[in-house]
Amino acid sequence: MIIINKRLNSYKTLQIIGKSIILFFYVTFVKSDLPIHVTTSDVIGRWKFQYSKPADNWIYGCGSSVPNKNTQNLQPSLADYNKWLTEKTKGELEELDLILTDLLFSENDDNDLDSSLFPGRDDWAFLAVKDPENGKIVGRWTMVYDEGFEITTKHMTIFGIMKYNLLNNGNCNARDGDNETSKGETLCYETDSSQIQLGWYYIKGSKKRGCVSGKKNEIYDENSLGTLRNRVEIPIKKSFESSIRNLSNLLQEFAHKHNSKDSENWRARNSFSLTDVAFSHHSYYMNAVNFRKIHPFRITNSQHSSFIEMSKGGIRNIGDYDNIVEPIFACNVIRRKTDDEIKLPSSFSTGDPFSDDEFSDLPFNQGNCGSCYAVSSVYILAKRAELQLKKLTNGASKDEKISLSSQSVLSCSPFNQGCEGGYPFLVGRQAEEIGISSEKCMGYYADSNQECNFSPFITPETEDRLYCEQDERMYAKEYGYVGGCYGCCDEDKMKKEIFKNGPIAVAMHIDTSLLVYDNGIYDSIPDDHTKYCDLPNRQLNGWEYTNHAISVVGWGEENGIPYWIIRNSWGANWGKKGYAKIRRGKNIGGIENQAVFIDPDFSRGMGLSLLNKYLNNTSYSKDLPEIKNSSQGSDELHVEIENGEIDE
Repeated sequence: MIIINKRLNSYKTLQIIGKSIILFFYVTFVKSDLPIHVTTSDVIGRWKFQYSKPADNWIYGCGSSVPNKNTQNLQPSLADYNKWLTEKTKGELEELDLILTDLLFSENDDNDLDSSLFPGRDDWAFLAVKDPENGKIVGRWTMVYDEGFEITTKHMTIFGIMKYNLLNNGNCNARDGDNETSKGETLCYETDSSQIQLGWYYIKGSKKRGCVSGKKNEIYDENSLGTLRNRVEIPIKKSFESSIRNLSNLLQEFAHKHNSKDSENWRARNSFSLTDVAFSHHSYYMNAVNFRKIHPFRITNSQHSSFIEMSKGGIRNIGDYDNIVEPIFACNVIRRKTDDEIKLPSSFSTGDPFSDDEFSDLPFNQGNCGSCYAVSSVYILAKRAELQLKKLTNGASKDEKISLSSQSVLSCSPFNQGCEGGYPFLVGRQAEEIGISSEKCMGYYADSNQECNFSPFITPETEDRLYCEQDERMYAKEYGYVGGCYGCCDEDKMKKEIFKNGPIAVAMHIDTSLLVYDNGIYDSIPDDHTKYCDLPNRQLNGWEYTNHAISVVGWGEENGIPYWIIRNSWGANWGKKGYAKIRRGKNIGGIENQAVFIDPDFSRGMGLSLLNKYLNNTSYSKDLPEIKNSSQGSDELHVEIENGEIDE
């Protein structure tokens, strides 16, 4: 693999282009997750968890490599995870019984839960976790897309990847980078929604963490398992030169055809160069001409098949359907506005080139690496930290620029798959538990094989191995899905979150059209976009396929058409200086289905160091809020801020 030793704002030679494309010529485009597919309805039920005693580090990463890898997860030693856990911990496992429900509740509902279990958004809804003994709500939970789930109780926060296996049919071999198709199929794999493959837990306010296994108590019913395993992709080999030529011709043909329509809201580029966007996305377009599908799509779970929706008729624009009334999500949800809804402006942005010709905060190119999830998530954490620090210092830090490392996500996360993909939600988990290093400490290489410069397993430094210092790591105080859970999101909640706290990370299903976007309000929907409602009448959006992560920095309206302002990770030559406008309120490609927030933590690490920088400066300190140190029984420093924006 080519190692790029600096930010990939541009690639210098066609020779590099050719070599890079060869490397991923037979790699599928969708670098978003593991070959797992489950939905909320699959996971609901009574679960028994067994967990190791808390320690100051994870035991062998709880079975995961760093980054997490598909082939490592499928090692024979992990086939019986409970047995593996017992052997590695060499001690008795604790047990915890919980019921994961589809009941939605809010922080303000009548319950005995501590406010620390919530992210401080009063109008959000959360899926309830109940005690099976008394039926009381003891926490909240959410799916993490369709890969696993996270549970938050007063005792601990649990994250588990669902159990999955490679099919033994002679045609399948496990590879790193295997994932699901746009229809939610896991080719060559089957998912068991009654168990978790790998599990982690940690105790908030401390460095105590450990490993956890989990299994649903109900009797396993193979017929109820939503296993998608009925297709195989067969590569049809074509010459490299032919594929490059076909790709270029395809893009130019699409751009010309699109721009010939007077009614379109956005324009494609008149010229196109493979140097202008991320290499990791080219393989999808070659995939379109280099692969054929065999075996028809089939879902074994009749509950799901009743609600499946797939786009038909090729690439379409939302304007083609303005006179048709249809839900924008898979499920027909009705969200009522609350009495305390704040009045939001018609346009707002935390910074973009559309409103400022001198705007210079430009994105770099993610390169030949499926790191869009890392780049978008790290950006929103850094930007939120700048905005929050400015509030905390009464504007004294207005010139402070925070640059965080996307590479530290690729190299140091046991939850995500490095350059093979991942989720902004799990970047949030890494930020809270491990931290995200500064860009100075870990520069971007577009390669997840780069060594991690700090220990995700909290091991001590040695003379020959020095890690990034604590004050070089930005931590998260809270993270999660906007709205309270996967499928709880909508346009209004996204706008309110951006307005109050800063940019958010979102996921979309993209295709050729976004690659050639130049200007205007993008509103194209991929022809194979899939979504389905697994829990009708529960006020959840349902599942929706996505394959690319971006940051949303604001919104606006043009000629009566509302739009989001997004920041991409394909360099400054794409769109307008790396930014674009995407139709708002229509859930284009799933953009409004699973937004993620990550709040910075100013009680430890880089956040505390930056805060102290201004507190200790006498020219600033007289204008700053009073801060008091407090201890919560750990070796981490926590703070309370009076008359400020942060409150522990």
